[in-house]
Amino acid sequence: MTFRIIVFLKAPRPGEVKTRLAASIGPEGACQAYLELSDTFLKQLVSFTQVELRFSPDDAVLEIESFKKHPDWMLMPQGPGDLGQRMERSVQDALTEVDAVLCVGTDCPYIRKTDIDQALEILRNQDAVVGPAADGGYWAIGLRRPESTLFQEMPWSTPEVLGITRQRLQAANMTFRELMELEDVDDLEAWNKYVVWAG
Repeated sequence: MTFRIIVFLKAPRPGEVKTRLAASIGPEGACQAYLELSDTFLKQLVSFTQVELRFSPDDAVLEIESFKKHPDWMLMPQGPGDLGQRMERSVQDALTEVDAVLCVGTDCPYIRKTDIDQALEILRNQDAVVGPAADGGYWAIGLRRPESTLFQEMPWSTPEVLGITRQRLQAANMTFRELMELEDVDDLEAWNKYVVWAG
């Protein structure tokens, strides 16, 4: 099975990343936190060559270069539209070239290589895989075929995302399995918990 791991990234610009956390520690501090969280996660992908960093805004390629942990990793702008439109486009693009795609963000620093391995293994036998997040969203979604309903008219950044995703996978007659529930780091409480965890 051929696959691609797509990581959604934002340019590390103060005031534009980790805005909820910035309300507590300031935009510069939140930007540094974003860099650390992203680095912690991306280090888990160093053994994978089929990684695509999809970045926003589209003019941020030079700022994203430093995120590459492997020379074979690809850089691609997310393009226009809301999160769902950008995700749907990335999935459709990838599935014209590979058998399966796994989309992951950088909000969850607790993802391990073993979680990625498990997701890819599930995609050998299932149409989809979902990594539930504790806030009601998901930290990863993987697909073996495009399904527009998973990305259109979705109430992003709300606790309803995971439940609606499950319903739409079932409605589309897609087989799927779920991974371990993990916690995103979006606010001060979650950041302080991460700092303790990271030691």
